[in-house]
Amino acid sequence: YTYYIWGYDNINQKTEVNKFMYYGGWCGNMLNIQETGPDGEPLANPIIYMKGGTEKWIIGSDPADNTFLETTSYDLGPGFVNAPAVAFQPGDFTKFFIRVGSKDTSIHGIRKMNLVPNGVSIFDTEWGDDGMASWTQTSAGGIHGGPEIIGDYIFATDNMYQTSPEAGSNFYYISLVEGEVEREIDMSDWWSSADDLEKGGKMNRGPGGIMARGKYIFLNSHHSCIKQMVDPMAEDEEDFYVWTNQNGDYVLDFHSEPDAPKPWVCADFVAPFTYHLSADANLFSITAAYDMGAISFGLLAPDGDGIGYMAYAGDTATWKIYNHFVDSGSAFDGIYSDNQASSDSVWPVPADEIVLGVWYVGHDSIKGVISKEVAVEADAPAEFAVTQNSPNPFNPATTISFSTAGDGNVSIDVFNIAGQKVANIANEYRNAGNHTVTWNASGFSAGVYFYTVKYGDLLKTMKMTLLK
Repeated sequence: YTYYIWGYDNINQKTEVNKFMYYGGWCGNMLNIQETGPDGEPLANPIIYMKGGTEKWIIGSDPADNTFLETTSYDLGPGFVNAPAVAFQPGDFTKFFIRVGSKDTSIHGIRKMNLVPNGVSIFDTEWGDDGMASWTQTSAGGIHGGPEIIGDYIFATDNMYQTSPEAGSNFYYISLVEGEVEREIDMSDWWSSADDLEKGGKMNRGPGGIMARGKYIFLNSHHSCIKQMVDPMAEDEEDFYVWTNQNGDYVLDFHSEPDAPKPWVCADFVAPFTYHLSADANLFSITAAYDMGAISFGLLAPDGDGIGYMAYAGDTATWKIYNHFVDSGSAFDGIYSDNQASSDSVWPVPADEIVLGVWYVGHDSIKGVISKEVAVEADAPAEFAVTQNSPNPFNPATTISFSTAGDGNVSIDVFNIAGQKVANIANEYRNAGNHTVTWNASGFSAGVYFYTVKYGDLLKTMKMTLLK
C-alpha cells in the first residue's frame, strides 16, 4: 500500500526571505514562485513574482538589499485592472501572461505582455485579438482566477463573485500559441448556489484562486468552503474533477460552529477566509486560515481529505493571506508566507501596520510503497547513485544509502538551510557496492538540512528534514 509522511518546522521562527515585497491584493494567487526555468528544468534559485509580475525577487538574494528587487510596470488601458498572478511563456521568459478584466463592463481575459525589466512592459499585439484572449461574463465580477500554464494551454476562470445574483462559473482553456479561447467547462454546479443565497450567503463564490502542480490544477476562493483538484487534460469531463473538499470534515469549513448564524452555508465572507491554496510535489495542499486565532493554515491530504489546522512557531492572531510551496528539489524548498498585522486591524490593513516581506518555513513530504514482494539480491551497481534518506522526516537518526560502481573514497557532508557545513558523517575508502551510513542528529535543532555524497568527481545533494 501507499503511505505518505508530511512535516514542517514548527519549532524555529520564520526566516525572512526579503524585506520589500507586499502582495498588494487579497484574492486568488497573491504571489507566484517560478520553480522551473525557460528550459523546463528546476531552478537552483526559484523566483518570487508579485503584483501581476511587476515585482521579481530571486530567492537566496540578500534579504536586506533592495537592489535585488526587479520591477516592471504596464498600462492596461481605461477601466482595466489585473489579478495578482502571472504566468511565463515556456521557453521564453521575456513573455508573460496576466489575468485582466474591466470592473465596469463584462469583458475579461488574458493579456500577453513583452517584459521590460525595470521599465514599462507592453502588450504583445501579435497574440490573440490585439494582445488579448477574452470572454464575456454576465456581470463585472472580480478580477482574479489565473493564469496557469500546462502544456499547450493557459488556464483561467471567470469569477462571478459573491454579489452576482446569476449562476456562473467557467474554467477556460486558452491556446498558448494562438491566444484563442478554445474550450470552457461550466463549474456552476459546484461554485454557484441559490440555496446558500436564500440562507443569507452568496450566490457565487469563485473559484478565484487557481494554481498548478504537475498536471493538476488546484482551485479555491476566499469566500467559499470549496477546495478542488482538477485534471484539465482529462479526456472526459466527468474525470475533470479529481476531488472536492467542502463543508463536512471540520477542516477549513464555513459556518460549522454549533451556534453558527447560517449553519453550513458554504458561500459567504467568514473565517477561515481561504485566500491562497498551494500544493507540494506529493499533492498535500494548504491554505491560510485567517481570523481563527493562532492558526496558520489548514492542511489537506493528497486525496483532498482535511487533516487539521497547523501553526508556525510563535504565530499569533494575524492577517494570514498566503502560504506557498516550493518543492522542486532546490536548496530553498519549503513554505513561503506573509507575516501580517494583528487581526484587530480593519481591511485594508492600515499602511503603518503593513509588514513588508516574504518569510520561509522548512517543509518536506514523502511518498512510499510497502509491498509484500520478496526483495531479490541485486547485481553490483552500474553507476553512482544516492537514495533519499530513511526515515525522512526523522528524529533523531536517519540512514543514507548510496552505491558506487567502483572502489574509491566517499565523503558525506551535512549542510543547514543557510548553506553552512554542520557535520561530516563519512570520509573513507569504500569498495564497489551498496552502502549505508547513519547520521544521529540528536545534537542539532529541528529544520531542513542537505546531505552531499561525494564519490570521486561525482556529487549528489539531497534534502532531509529533522523533527523534534
